[in-house]
Amino acid sequence: MSERKHAIDLLRAISVLYIVGYWHLFNYIKWPPYYNIYTKSVVLVVLGIFSFTSGYLLAHYNTGWRLNKLLSFYNLRFIRIYPLYVIALLLFLWLGMVKWSVFINAVLLISMFNPPAPLTLWFITMIMLFYAITPIFTTCADRIKLFMSVSIGSMFGMIVFASLIHMIDLRIIMYFLPFVFGIFVARQPLLQKILQNNIWLLALSLIPAFLLSKHGNEHDILGALSLIPLILIGSLTVFMLAERYFSNKQHWIVSSISYASFCMYLFHRIIYKFVIMAYFPSSKTTQLVYLLVAGLGSTILVSYQIQRIYDYTIKTYLR
Repeated sequence: MSERKHAIDLLRAISVLYIVGYWHLFNYIKWPPYYNIYTKSVVLVVLGIFSFTSGYLLAHYNTGWRLNKLLSFYNLRFIRIYPLYVIALLLFLWLGMVKWSVFINAVLLISMFNPPAPLTLWFITMIMLFYAITPIFTTCADRIKLFMSVSIGSMFGMIVFASLIHMIDLRIIMYFLPFVFGIFVARQPLLQKILQNNIWLLALSLIPAFLLSKHGNEHDILGALSLIPLILIGSLTVFMLAERYFSNKQHWIVSSISYASFCMYLFHRIIYKFVIMAYFPSSKTTQLVYLLVAGLGSTILVSYQIQRIYDYTIKTYLR
């Protein structure tokens, strides 16, 4: 395991615990308002971290335009994500958490361009679309001007499409730049060094980014664009801090949660629903303790086992 992988494991573990063990967990209990501009800002940065690290880890897949390498890349990504994603969607449908129309669009991976996208699983739909265009960016990541032109052109195209057609989930615009910038940072060692040397200046730039985000939202183009600086700078700052201070630190708990993080994200709402159906206390405090112990605990354990079984199945039958 590389040094950078330790840092990314830590980021994944903390990020998924924030989403699963705080942001979504409080949807199910009668607790005082947990939603405010600060907790919402953390969610934006957390999802930005997922996007950034996804791009970062894919940066070495420089397939070029060779058909066999492209097919190998898509096959690997498809097998890694899509079957588990469809299983989660089927469970969402069975439990009445999505409508048939939303389910069909999500299975076809067109939800981001034909909203609404499914609750929570919209992020996986979006990431798979990013994976589809990854070879374009990994191919030109060593040529700075070309990479910037393609990135800005893609961003501009989505903005124009959203302005004219109005059939696009604006979150794909919000998280596009962190993803492609993850690819770019991974392929530009000099840029990484510059960012590391100026990490506290980068952190200070979060202040104006946060102030701008106070005027942002996910429902109109200007609002979505106002959130991008916080998402991009926040994810980049946290990533650089993790690399600097935690790249050599490894713990089996962190590694295990990171390993289970994809399935935790996919299945936590389903597990919470079953845990609540089995038993649910009446007081707010006991609800919180119960969901943290039984809900979050079960989510971690079950997700880890699902991922292990799935990986074993792939290695055994799809070698």
